[in-house]
Amino acid sequence: MSEKRSCCCGALPKLWWWLLTLLGLPLLFWLMVSSRQNPVETDLATRATDGLKAASLNDVQVNLDHRGRDAQLTGKVASDAEREQAAKLVQDTQGIRVVDNAIEVVTPVAAAIATAPAVEAVPVAAPAPAPEVTPTPPATPTTEPNFALLPQDGKWVLQGSLSSQAEIDQALAAAEGMYGAGNVVNQLTVGSVAPATWLGSLGGLKEALAGIEQSGLKFANGACALMGVASSDQAKAAALEKVQQLLGNAKVEDQLTVKAPEIAVAPAPEATQAVPATAEPVQPAAATTPEPAAPVAMAEVAPPAPATEPAQPVPTAATEPAPVPAAPEPAPVLLTTEQQSCQDQFNTTMNGQQILFETNKAIIKRDSLKLLDGIAKIATDCKSALDGKLLRVGGHTDNVGEDVYNQNLSQQRADAVKDYLGKQGLDSGSIQGVGYGEAQPIASNDTEAGRAQNRRISFDIIQK
Repeated sequence: MSEKRSCCCGALPKLWWWLLTLLGLPLLFWLMVSSRQNPVETDLATRATDGLKAASLNDVQVNLDHRGRDAQLTGKVASDAEREQAAKLVQDTQGIRVVDNAIEVVTPVAAAIATAPAVEAVPVAAPAPAPEVTPTPPATPTTEPNFALLPQDGKWVLQGSLSSQAEIDQALAAAEGMYGAGNVVNQLTVGSVAPATWLGSLGGLKEALAGIEQSGLKFANGACALMGVASSDQAKAAALEKVQQLLGNAKVEDQLTVKAPEIAVAPAPEATQAVPATAEPVQPAAATTPEPAAPVAMAEVAPPAPATEPAQPVPTAATEPAPVPAAPEPAPVLLTTEQQSCQDQFNTTMNGQQILFETNKAIIKRDSLKLLDGIAKIATDCKSALDGKLLRVGGHTDNVGEDVYNQNLSQQRADAVKDYLGKQGLDSGSIQGVGYGEAQPIASNDTEAGRAQNRRISFDIIQK
């Protein structure tokens, strides 16, 4: 019987079939890469853009279309410092390989007017002198400067933006006068912000903060927030009063905590010294025994007073560490039915959910913005009911790391949430950001699941 072959298989030699197979493999690989490339580029662009928005660099665009992990930056900024800051933020985004910085530095209109040459007067036919052209005065930036001086790893870090290098030098000199030249790390940048009217008073805060441990301060939105640990309520009140006197009419926000009082140590029962054999007879005190005991013969030790109940163990500084200072809890607030309904809505919305941040940073993750939008909607709907009250945004951490670092990180995260809610149209004066650090856990820090629960943001209605 004759051998039959398929019309297709028999049409081409085996060598051609091998060549077609080898050529098809690269084509298949290219199709697989192309199908995966777009989601990866979209994710990188989204995370890089979120980081730029968190740094108020909203005019910078990130382009990764058909560029893989190489990002191209375009847009306009007001200074070289902002241009470099944008490039660094994108370069630090996980997954970005190369940054092509094509951002354009544009001189603000006000500065351009100020540096423009004066317009020469044009003579006219009439003998009257030509009128002089008065240059338009430059407009003053309306954006408030942002400034923070916070303790970190045994030093104090200057962060934020001021209007000029001269102001940065002045702030650095004041900070070094407060904490020492070798203890201040300068991370300030020049930005398009208004001059800092309070800068001249910064050096005078040294005396006001002398009695505050791990002192720090932050100027934002026209207010000054004081941070640190006071030794007593009196020391806290004195510091706030001195700062208010220095800053005049500026608003001073109290974010100071008071150190917990030390626990008194009671003498242990067995600490009673034994009476020597030649001691005088000992009479038990009437206040500690029901009846006076009979005199004891010479060379005998007085019997101990009868015990009424076992002595409770007393914690001492040698056996227990001092408690971590926590932000003071506000006095209980009596809520109306409508206000309690608003508080219940906050609790229900946050039940089983958390505001997520970048690791060891105060940058809110994009996945949590929808949850915060829900909180903002509740606060907006409850605006009339919350009149005369504050919405306190509480920041909490687990117990991993140094206490002071956790305290500062929790404060920065609470402030980040407060700023986001303010951008959604809420009155920033009705929101208070408080960092509690690791002082208020709701679960055990011995397990990862418990530590994850303790890293949280809380929302509570308190008295203004």
